[in-house]
Amino acid sequence: MESIILIVIAIGVWLFFRSRANNSKKKLNYLMVGQHCFNRDDWQGAIQGFTKYLEDVPTNELKGKVSVYNLRAAAFEKIGKSHLALADLIKSIELDPNQLDHLYIRNMIEVYRDKDN
Repeated sequence: MESIILIVIAIGVWLFFRSRANNSKKKLNYLMVGQHCFNRDDWQGAIQGFTKYLEDVPTNELKGKVSVYNLRAAAFEKIGKSHLALADLIKSIELDPNQLDHLYIRNMIEVYRDKDN
């Protein structure tokens, strides 16, 4: 009886870690699709990939999320949706106010605000 319980526990642990690995792969796939589309000037595809990545990444995982917001902002700008680009740039600064390209992003926010007015 004890061996059956141990087997059930082992299977449960294995399934738990397997599902976590699959979720990580799925997030990475969305990011790769977004980057691939971005590099090919497929702005809609890039926005979709980046959006799915951002939806799947937990809020507390800042690493990489800031740069994805910045990339999605650039894609939004390319299709003329400066108000959405502005929202993403503001979100990236909220997530990491100390990012290296902080001044550039602040300038871009002002450019987008001027476009919307």
